[in-house]
Amino acid sequence: MTQLRSPSGTSLRALVCVLSLLLSLSALAGCQGAPEEIPPDLSRMEMFQRAQEAADRNQWDLALRYYREFSQRFPEDRGAIMEAEYEIAFISYKQRDYTEARQRFLAILATYEEDTSGSLPEWPRVLANRLLEIIAERTEGDQSGGTEPDGNDPEGEGNDPEGNEDDTQPL
Repeated sequence: MTQLRSPSGTSLRALVCVLSLLLSLSALAGCQGAPEEIPPDLSRMEMFQRAQEAADRNQWDLALRYYREFSQRFPEDRGAIMEAEYEIAFISYKQRDYTEARQRFLAILATYEEDTSGSLPEWPRVLANRLLEIIAERTEGDQSGGTEPDGNDPEGEGNDPEGNEDDTQPL
């Protein structure tokens, strides 16, 4: 039996196999981009965990959906809402949208200034202050104070207040 060959000498069977593989991979990639439904029966802890897992996979939109949904489902839990607000601001920071991150961190600090109950966790305030310092350093000389246009770390190294080596990796 004679094997058909393309003009370049590659067998058509090999080309069909490669095309099939590429189509399969493309279909799988398409499935990953499908929006994930947030189950209505998740506990507070489960919802926060899923948000964190999405952020760990750099699935920023999904993580934001979980954090925002958390705030809507559990509005009475002020401490956890503050933690969700911090995580939303931190995602903006990770995406190098420094204008948005700065606004969100300032809003967090304003909430602490207005809080008289003392029931809010301290760590979001501490980290918001530190990240505002980092944002100021990174945007020094940039009139907009905004996003890094090339997406590169302007200092050439990570600067994560939570001690991660590379600030491109989520918490």
